[in-house]
Amino acid sequence: MRNMEADFGILPFPMWDEIQESYRSYANPSAPSFAIPSTVSNLERTGIIMEALSAEGYRTIIPEYYDVILKVRDTRDDESELSIDFIGGNLFFEITFFYSLSFTSINSALVPLLFTSKSKDFVSYYTKTENAALTQIEKFIGIMTKN
Repeated sequence: MRNMEADFGILPFPMWDEIQESYRSYANPSAPSFAIPSTVSNLERTGIIMEALSAEGYRTIIPEYYDVILKVRDTRDDESELSIDFIGGNLFFEITFFYSLSFTSINSALVPLLFTSKSKDFVSYYTKTENAALTQIEKFIGIMTKN
């Protein structure tokens, strides 16, 4: 957008309605993802390294990204810089977004069904996929609660 001649601004997502208490900006579910190969022999060591790298990135990379890339290089006005601070200060990591990637029987086709398909029959689609999704959820709960 740096080469774009038209002006633009950055705004937070609007509130859903007047009952909502504060603004929220949802983080992309794939943003903080890691992939660990099944061949890793020492998962504890791998987890410690991943945690250390994440913490250091949070302390050093994220502030630079906000202060240099988003607020200086990619904005054109003071109000957009303020919006970046506001959005970052209201960032929300919705756990169901992150783990819903595991429940693909409903999730993977929902967006195409509702937005790009000519059929808008969500109830029929949900009924058809509900048992598979519930099975995946039960399996996930079992994995997460295993000690």
